[in-house]
Formats: sequence, C-alpha cells, structure tokens
Amino acid sequence: VPAQVFADAQGAGIVLSSDPDADRIGVEVKLADGSWYHFNGNQIAATLCYFLMLDPDGPQRRGLVLETLVTTKILQKIVEKAGESWLVDDLLVGFKYVADVLKKLETEGCYKQIRCSPGQLVLAAEESHGVLLVPTIRDKDASPACMYLAALYQRLAQQGHNLLDYYIHILEELGGYAE
Repeated sequence: VPAQVFADAQGAGIVLSSDPDADRIGVEVKLADGSWYHFNGNQIAATLCYFLMLDPDGPQRRGLVLETLVTTKILQKIVEKAGESWLVDDLLVGFKYVADVLKKLETEGCYKQIRCSPGQLVLAAEESHGVLLVPTIRDKDASPACMYLAALYQRLAQQGHNLLDYYIHILEELGGYAE
C-alpha cells in the first residue's frame, strides 16, 4: 500500500517492485476507476512471455522457455503459437533446476530432446514471482523483467490501455488457464 500511495502522489499508473536481492518481481497496475490490481506470479509470467514472443509490436523472440511444475500452463500455448521454440515445463520448484537446464545446454549441448544454447533463453518463470531473462545469471532476476514491463506499460498507456487489459487480451486470444 505505501508504494501505491506514493505512485498516486506521483501520478504513476504502475508499481514495479522487488525483494531486497532483486530476484522476485511485483507488479501493481492502476485501473481506470482508481483502484489497484495486483498481478500474481503466473500473470506476470504470462504477460512477459506473450510480450516477448507473440506481441506484434514486441520483440517476437523465438527460443527456450522454462517453467516449473507449479507455473501456469498458458506458457505452453504461447510457445506453441510462436513456433520454432522449445518449452521445458516439468521442472521441480526452484531456480536451481532452471540453472541445471542451462548448464546442461552449455556443457552437453542438449537437455533431454532439446538442442539449443543457453543464449536462446527467452524466459524462465515460476509462480512465486521469479523470472529470468538473462541466461548468464542462472537465478531469478527482476531487473530485466521490470524494464520490459515498464516499456510495455508506457506503450499501453499511450494507447489508453493498461497491463490488466493486456492480460485479459491474452486470455481472450489463448483461452483461460487455471493459476
């Protein structure tokens, strides 16, 4: 709530936050009625993945997406629709398992049937607000995610929309997914 009060005083429509070591990300978006909407970790992951891979005005990246067993399965739909990409969605909870996949890709050139380099990572995500966009770090890192979400927020605000509108559009396009 203090961040929302500060954002209101500054006329901001988004609050991006992280924990003290900047590995988990928090997102709050101001709605047209003045209330604030809190994104959970799965919604953050879906928004980032869609923006990075499918958004016509986004980077339209292709590559590797990693998620744990407890992460939203809408990422699979995004990867499938993007094409020319790989998904690992059976990892146990914890970014050490994400790091292990990246290490195997680096040292062995493959992980299970997937042959790619760690540099082809688009996104690794976990429902606990952990994301990774830079494969050299090998742990959760909120900073790049904040950068992309801030850019997306700015674009949407110029169009009269917000991140919740964007997320709802994702669900309308790809279908609803349990969180």
